[in-house]
Amino acid sequence: MQKIWNFIGTREKLTLLLTLMTLGLALIVPAAYSHTYLRDADALSDYYQHLRWAKALQQHGPDGIPAFVQAHSAWERLLVFLNQTLGLSFEGAGFVATVAFAELTLLVLVCWYWTALAKGHVPAWKVMLAALGVGMAAPVSLLWPLDGLLYLGYIGMNVYHSPTMFLLKPLAILQFMYALCCFSEEHRPYLWQVAATALLSALGTFIKPSLAICILPALVFYAAYRLWRKAYVHTLALFFGVGLPTALVLAWQFGVTYYANEAGGIGLLPFGVMGAFSNYLGLKFLLSILFPLSVSILFFKQARGDVRLVLGWLVFLFGAVFTYFFAENERLLEGNFIWSGQITLLLLFAVSTLFYLEVPKRTQFERRFPALLWALHIVSGVVYYVVCVLGNPYI
Repeated sequence: MQKIWNFIGTREKLTLLLTLMTLGLALIVPAAYSHTYLRDADALSDYYQHLRWAKALQQHGPDGIPAFVQAHSAWERLLVFLNQTLGLSFEGAGFVATVAFAELTLLVLVCWYWTALAKGHVPAWKVMLAALGVGMAAPVSLLWPLDGLLYLGYIGMNVYHSPTMFLLKPLAILQFMYALCCFSEEHRPYLWQVAATALLSALGTFIKPSLAICILPALVFYAAYRLWRKAYVHTLALFFGVGLPTALVLAWQFGVTYYANEAGGIGLLPFGVMGAFSNYLGLKFLLSILFPLSVSILFFKQARGDVRLVLGWLVFLFGAVFTYFFAENERLLEGNFIWSGQITLLLLFAVSTLFYLEVPKRTQFERRFPALLWALHIVSGVVYYVVCVLGNPYI
């Protein structure tokens, strides 16, 4: 809390923070309104179905919604709560929840960036711009003139048609920040932070297990490697803060979704789902990660020793494997494992942005080339945002 207060404790920084939150509102309100109020059964948006499930949950209880929805029904339960306590319509509740969690994501990013960059004397406006850019970034859609697609075939970082992704984002960033502390003697977590993160890990997995199935194996692999190298790892904090609560919720979700209700299972299908939606998968993969890849290559010596960047790439590696190689047997073309690639790429993009702001640059090329690629991701994100508000997000 003291670090957060240090950030907002001056008039200039507070003004910039309020400006950022106002810009965030200006951006998210049209998208949230479009998907909660203006989309119907024929519109390509997940909001319509989630709103139906929320209403069914209120009217009939858990038995009124499918088992695979029960397994991650945090969004539906939140809407029922807002409906019953504040009297909001389900559309209004969805709108408020989307806006609130989008703003929370920006706030978490700003606080993370500022506490990390304060010693480097990075201007507050640059911190704000970085956070806003991460919240808007998208794959560099250079193939749009060729196939007319901005989303399909790429790994998107910010999407506007999935309410559960809005809910997951701030929790995912906080969970990742906590995991980083477990590899730093200087920032080792306190007991209350372990308990708070355990709740956050369980809730984040219940919202959407897309990050959980990636961060668990990544943390196990990285912790084992560091222990082998005799580097610092707070194993108890990792186990009780992330490992145990995440694994318990995942086991319950698997039983509810696939075993108890015989709703199919998970299969290995290399490029089956992504390939059904688009061609040029290899090129689109590279266009999705241009900025993080350029940063890691240009500053390889510093990057390989940076815990944040190494863990970011490792988590994304598991996200990419799930995205391209796995599918649900009964709901194949719903592409639910694609969410893993998206949330882990958002984390990688966020940590790559932070790393780039910190790392010393020796040449103009090192200063300008990654910045240019970063800007291309943001421009593509703005284009995709406009399409999502006005038209079809699945292009």
